[in-house]
Amino acid sequence: MGYATLLLATAIATLGDDPGPDGLRMEPVNGRWFRVEPGKPATLRWKGTEAGKAGPLRFIVRDYAGTEEAAGTLAVRDGSPTLDRTFSQGYHEIELPGLKRRFGLIAATAFSGRPDPFFAIDGALTWLTADDRVRQALIAEARDAGITLVRERVRWGSIQPAKDRWAWDADGKADGLRLAFRRADLPILEMAHDAPAWTGLEGVYPGDLAATADSWREIGRRWQKTWGGVELWNEPDIQFGGDRPADQYAAFGKAAATGLRAAGIDAPIVAGVVSNFSPDFQETLAGSGLLERADAFSFHDYGSAIDLESKTARFRNWLRNSGRPDMPLWLTECGWPWKRGAERPTAEEDVKSAGAIAAKAVEARACGVARYFPFVLPYYEENANNFGMTDRGGSPLRSFAAYAQTIRALAGLEYLGDLKVEGSEIGRARVFGDGKAAVVVLLAAKPTAMAKLPGLTILHIEGADGREVRARDDESFEIADGLAFVRVDQGTLGDRLVVKTAAMSLRPAKTEVRAKPSSIVVRPHLDPARFLTSTSGYRIKDSGQTRTDLAAEVWNLGDEAESIELTLHLEGARTDRPRRQIQAGPHQKVVATWSVDLKGSLVGFRPIRATLEAEGTGGLLDRAEFRVGGEPSLESALAGLSHPTRLPIDDLTRWKPSISAGGILKVEPLPPAGCRLRIVDHPKGDRWAYPEFRLPDGVSMRNARALIVRARCEKSAQVRAFFWEGESGVGYLTPSPIIQADAAWHVARIELDRLVLSSANEPDPDEFFDRHTVRRISLGMNNEHASNALEISDLYVEWPGDEIGALWKDLEKDEVEASRALLILSTRPAEVVPFLKEQLRPLRLDAVRLKAYLLRLVSPNEALAKKAFEDLEYFDPRLAMDLTALMEKTTETPMRQRLVEVLSGRERGSLKEIAVELRSFDNGKNFNFFQPNVGSWWAERDLSLLNTRGWGDNKRKWTRAVRAIALLEHIGTPEARKILEDMATGHPDALPTRVAAEAVRRLRDSRP
Repeated sequence: MGYATLLLATAIATLGDDPGPDGLRMEPVNGRWFRVEPGKPATLRWKGTEAGKAGPLRFIVRDYAGTEEAAGTLAVRDGSPTLDRTFSQGYHEIELPGLKRRFGLIAATAFSGRPDPFFAIDGALTWLTADDRVRQALIAEARDAGITLVRERVRWGSIQPAKDRWAWDADGKADGLRLAFRRADLPILEMAHDAPAWTGLEGVYPGDLAATADSWREIGRRWQKTWGGVELWNEPDIQFGGDRPADQYAAFGKAAATGLRAAGIDAPIVAGVVSNFSPDFQETLAGSGLLERADAFSFHDYGSAIDLESKTARFRNWLRNSGRPDMPLWLTECGWPWKRGAERPTAEEDVKSAGAIAAKAVEARACGVARYFPFVLPYYEENANNFGMTDRGGSPLRSFAAYAQTIRALAGLEYLGDLKVEGSEIGRARVFGDGKAAVVVLLAAKPTAMAKLPGLTILHIEGADGREVRARDDESFEIADGLAFVRVDQGTLGDRLVVKTAAMSLRPAKTEVRAKPSSIVVRPHLDPARFLTSTSGYRIKDSGQTRTDLAAEVWNLGDEAESIELTLHLEGARTDRPRRQIQAGPHQKVVATWSVDLKGSLVGFRPIRATLEAEGTGGLLDRAEFRVGGEPSLESALAGLSHPTRLPIDDLTRWKPSISAGGILKVEPLPPAGCRLRIVDHPKGDRWAYPEFRLPDGVSMRNARALIVRARCEKSAQVRAFFWEGESGVGYLTPSPIIQADAAWHVARIELDRLVLSSANEPDPDEFFDRHTVRRISLGMNNEHASNALEISDLYVEWPGDEIGALWKDLEKDEVEASRALLILSTRPAEVVPFLKEQLRPLRLDAVRLKAYLLRLVSPNEALAKKAFEDLEYFDPRLAMDLTALMEKTTETPMRQRLVEVLSGRERGSLKEIAVELRSFDNGKNFNFFQPNVGSWWAERDLSLLNTRGWGDNKRKWTRAVRAIALLEHIGTPEARKILEDMATGHPDALPTRVAAEAVRRLRDSRP
């Protein structure tokens, strides 16, 4: 149940000189080590220290399912045990019971079609396979299977131990291995990792970005002929990123990309490499400019095949909202493990792993993923699992055979849609084709299923390993492996082919053009003595301070001096001089510092949002985004909530211990009303402890917004929360730690909207967090120590839609209802002011954010499109761009119609999907919108007149803001004044900004 994280970056499993513990290995006389031609006689011969001593050896040949298909005694020729046999197409396993050894064999013709770039694999041979003989065999088998790209790794600090010294072969004979890949004509995806100490580390990332660019320029010059891509770091969103926010990762990535481009590499630069979708990390990454320097974005997945569509959707929609709608997505780690300890898995484990890896390849292909890398080619043990697709000697497992079959079946074919199928035994039926024949891939809803495709002309049916599957007399056939490949006549699909699928909507619309590189990199630099870091952002250690310094580095990685205007944009705080003029010489760093007024800023859990923009004569050179939060006391966190529910965590009967193997978890009372979760005698390995708390019968998570928790962890750990759907085993968890594990008390807010599906638990069939089914929650940790303790003093449920929220909505209504709401709100200032602090935003909008909003307006995700429309009703597009320019730039349907609805106060979707014109009159002084069959209506060009006429430009959200400003002026407390001052910093022509500025002036003038 633990939150699984890969430790490949810090662990190496070496194989030694012999493939097996007794030195026994198998060498087919014809063909590769472990692949033979199907239907043709093959000779298998064993050599090794045990081979000549064992005497007569009994053998058993088993098929993909583990069923015996032949047995006997090996012949001995020239002192070597030998087996002569013709193998049918598919996977076979040869067991030598006397030696307790098994070997895998694939009977399949080597791939000879046109290479398909989608099919790749995670090799990691640099770190996981020391034997050159095994390396050569694995490279050959990967190439023969049709694999077009192999993911490798390099420790940057190992190949460059000093700034002026290189050791190219130091890290797992890295240089020689890359030469072997080049000779095999099989490119690699290089993964840059582990910054050397001489760069002056900032956490795990290099401090010297100029040296970073120089270094990767040299690495690129040496290895670029082997590369099919370069991936920037590995899983920066978890511990491999040193618990740093995305702005720090982005700075490294931009510097490395600058060096790589300077080396002239043509291979794609791949950013992201994230383990999961963490909203805070992703949003910061999008705002920090790395997407503009990269050619693709990569992510990892260790969940079920059925969940991959929803996970891909989150990343694709995020890219669309970030202004990169068609950026290629690469899935560079995607595995399903078997139990560690054995040389090879059981047939049952192997079939399950193989089915998951092949099914996820099918799903990734359907969802428009550009490259797919199953994890991992060689034998690799991690914690309680083994992720290898071959055994220790390089002999293939069923997972490699199933992946090779997927390549043979789908290479060169495009996703066409889904097939309508009858019955409940088929989970999905994806259809791929090339205009002639089509392949229907059936993913079973259970391990063994029956299928029937009436009306289709079936040409051939193959199992997961490529073996022939025969239909019965009634045309039904068995899916025994979790999936089957059915080749059909494409012309017989007819109306049973559904082309408008969720997967189809995720596919990129066009090929992106590579962005122009920049030599300028901006990196936030916050004093670690005053700020704590996490993947979500920064936290001020002293939340009571009223002023702090925020600093940023500007690196010029180019050969020419640059004159730069650096601007700090703040949301939720203010600084007197946001703009700075900077002169940055070539290969130099310049630091700028701003003094920031924090009075009234760090209320509750709302962070300060900061954006840095570096502009030169040619426009925007770079940008960075970061968040700075405080930490409220429990009393302050609860103050803005009208009716939080305290959970009875002191009732120890509600807790059920849950801990990984060998550990002891004790749930103890913590006076006055808390509990202590104490871990003792936890052996090394995958240490996790997540005790389950049963919710009271009267508490449902259906309408819950968040949990408020006060806790502390005695020693270092990753403290997280899980929410369990009923008794299904489906769990959703916090994507990053909820508190700092430093033995101090912390207060945290766990937002239910930001939870992610746990890939370490059961798959979610409906791919949606069903809050109403949650009856158990877990608070616990992935632990690093034999003993530890998590103390929880308080746990509250925060509810939305309370009375204040309803009254806030009433402020949009007519005068009677709005007046009633204002009268009630004015009697509750202690609750209203924190609430309005969260709701009111200065009316500022720039062109970059406007572009993202416009893309969201037409998102296939209905909730996302609706939210974008509502946001633009407040952040009017004319705040960023003149009306005529807006209409000139926004020409596509239905984006143009949605935009006009926003601009003219119409309901979303009220305009038909036909052209809308902007027409001028009175010699170009005024404008109308016009649409055939609808007519014409007023189009306001003057921002200062919006919402002032009473007709033609009704903006209900601005009306609500103006009424709330009047309420805050009436309340008049220092906290209320701070909100007014913040609102007065918006666009000077916007009505709410002007009203707020007038309120601030009146309050200032009224002071005695």
